[in-house]
Amino acid sequence: MTAEAGLPDTLRDLPAWTPEPVELADLELILAGVYRPLTGFLGSYDTAMVTAGGRLADGTPWPVPVTLSVPKELTEHDRIVLQDPEGVPLAVLTVEERWQDPTSGDHRAIRAVRSRAV
Repeated sequence: MTAEAGLPDTLRDLPAWTPEPVELADLELILAGVYRPLTGFLGSYDTAMVTAGGRLADGTPWPVPVTLSVPKELTEHDRIVLQDPEGVPLAVLTVEERWQDPTSGDHRAIRAVRSRAV
């Protein structure tokens, strides 16, 4: 599971992950700025705040958590290439927080993701 074609040499050895369709749609909206003020997937604290009261930690109203589930083994990495189902790289994700969702048991990675189009 490493990124290969279409990436600069500095990113080629990073692990790659294909998110679920809803997460890919969220990624597209984050990258396009549609989800502004979000700059990435929510971390544990913002997710808890949105779930409990419909607001981000800074008080901004937000309707639903925008999170990314990743395999446990990828949570060890600081950067992950997000790709579409065909393997085309879409963004490089910088992992700032790793946490496990207590409601689903899913492993979550990333807080304020510095996603950028590749």
